[in-house]
Amino acid sequence: MSKLVPAVTALIGFLVLLSSTIAQTSVEDRHKALRKAYVETSNEHLQSEGLDSHMSEDNGKLTVTDDSLKSESIRAEWMRKLFPPSVRRDLCKIGFKSVSFKDGYIIYSETVYSMGCPETKEETAARVKLDTKGMADYAASLQADFKNEPSTRTAHVTVSGTTLVITGAGNSNLGKMMASDPGVKRQLCGLGFRGTRSGGVYASLGCR
Repeated sequence: MSKLVPAVTALIGFLVLLSSTIAQTSVEDRHKALRKAYVETSNEHLQSEGLDSHMSEDNGKLTVTDDSLKSESIRAEWMRKLFPPSVRRDLCKIGFKSVSFKDGYIIYSETVYSMGCPETKEETAARVKLDTKGMADYAASLQADFKNEPSTRTAHVTVSGTTLVITGAGNSNLGKMMASDPGVKRQLCGLGFRGTRSGGVYASLGCR
């Protein structure tokens, strides 16, 4: 693996130079071309060094295959040495999202690591759109449940940004009670909510 480390790092500089030659293409096409060039050049280097490792790429997923990658500990070591934070940051810039390590056998095992890339504007917009629908559906379902209970029949459930808002309920602490329930809290956080409000009282969900 020691021969791989300088190759991976040096290729980042190569990609910067290459990017100037394809600057007129769309961002998506440019990133696709850069990922392809990264993989092809990496494999050429591996072959010239007489190494059995092989790299491939599929829609932002970089795969490293080597017969020695038989255990989780070995793969974790390769991840740490080949793709430190500085390298991952540069690979994120050309659209890589994850790296997979496999052994070279027909029946292989695989370990996938995230590159830890920040969301693109498009990814954020898609997530927010999905979150918005999920939150609205949850509010509608909760409203229907409330209608079936005498103590909450007058409650009205709405969504304001990332806050679940409950008005008209007999119990003004209803939102706070929901936020303190671990199961409900996990569900709300997973849907994109960040707090509840009932009786004018805001309760943070403390999502991570």
